[in-house]
Amino acid sequence: MLSKTHITLGMASALILTCPETVPGVITAVAGGALGGWVVDVDAQNKKRRQNKRRVREAAWIKVLCGVFVGAVLILDCAVGGGMFRYVTGHWGVAVGAGLLGFLLLLIAGSRTEHRTFTHSLLGMALFCGAVRFACRPAAVPFLIGYASHLAADLLNLRGVQLLFPVRWFPSLKICRSDGRANQILFWVTLGLSAAVGAILLGTALSAVPA
Repeated sequence: MLSKTHITLGMASALILTCPETVPGVITAVAGGALGGWVVDVDAQNKKRRQNKRRVREAAWIKVLCGVFVGAVLILDCAVGGGMFRYVTGHWGVAVGAGLLGFLLLLIAGSRTEHRTFTHSLLGMALFCGAVRFACRPAAVPFLIGYASHLAADLLNLRGVQLLFPVRWFPSLKICRSDGRANQILFWVTLGLSAAVGAILLGTALSAVPA
């Protein structure tokens, strides 16, 4: 699946499975699910040499848009004094700093690996989720759900993922192409679900706030 689909799938999965009851909780689920769904493909740049220029430009724009979206959600979280902002500022210290540094180092390491290897593995998921748990515990579960949804979706593709990295085994259900019709359908379905479920949860959370 393409990055935009993994992001909407991550958001929808995190919102549905966590069912947050507060506005900060909804924001955290959206941000954590989106980031977890996207970060797995930090290694995707290593397949660009096999793509045409149009695909490369599209992938670059998707990354920019994803970055802007996640950034906007984080700014919104800060504006409402949300769970992520409050946790990081209230718990700043060795653990939070180590989590942020670990996440950055994992991003760098992941970007240097072959596509669908380390970051697409259970080991990669454990390390990334561990870093997020130290850096921002409220986002840990949504991030885990988004990450897991990415791995599950990629198992449907014709090309497998190195799920048990470093073991050279690439399981695949070989059901669809990563950029085919199934990807388009899943993108629009999960985008609609994210919007609908997010709106319902936000409405419920706002109605519960004392006047």
